[in-house]
Amino acid sequence: MIKRLFLVITITTCVLSSIFAQDGKKTKFGIKGGLNLSNIYGKNVENNDLRASFHLGGFIEYALNNNWYIQPEIIYSQQGTTDTSNTFELNYIAVPLMFKYYFNNKFNIEFGPQFNYSVNAKIKNDKVSLDISDEINQKDFTAGINFGCGVHFSSHLAIYARYNLGLTNIIKENEHLLDENIKNIVFQLSLAFKF
Repeated sequence: MIKRLFLVITITTCVLSSIFAQDGKKTKFGIKGGLNLSNIYGKNVENNDLRASFHLGGFIEYALNNNWYIQPEIIYSQQGTTDTSNTFELNYIAVPLMFKYYFNNKFNIEFGPQFNYSVNAKIKNDKVSLDISDEINQKDFTAGINFGCGVHFSSHLAIYARYNLGLTNIIKENEHLLDENIKNIVFQLSLAFKF
């Protein structure tokens, strides 16, 4: 069920991309990548620190009018958290759907939902790297909401800052974690190039 839903979202993004691409004057394709500072939060989550990692992917920006734009994206995003001895690594294929408002050709704000499909979960330290997706009963599909802004240096080059707040639990309920409600938070700093 969850995999089908993610497939529907991905196909919808591709269909929207095809529709937008037919109007070349209103559409720009782009690639983006940069820094992730991620963590998890929840009722009993404590003594954890930000994990520094990266994200990389592509997007299509489509002009709805002079100020409003819509931007579907497909991004590979490394997330998770760290503690004193281990790195808890959560890797996702993320599909944000951003609504952007341009105040002028130099600055915009953006917001929109994000849907994530889990690639894997690992725990790493100096000695081992273990896949723990099954052990933590990780959910395949999660969702969140994004808020951000962008500064445009030219019609092709921009930098974006974005905050993603996870809205759904990343762990399935089980007999050991009935009361746990653990969610992702991510700050992203991206460099984007539009064609």
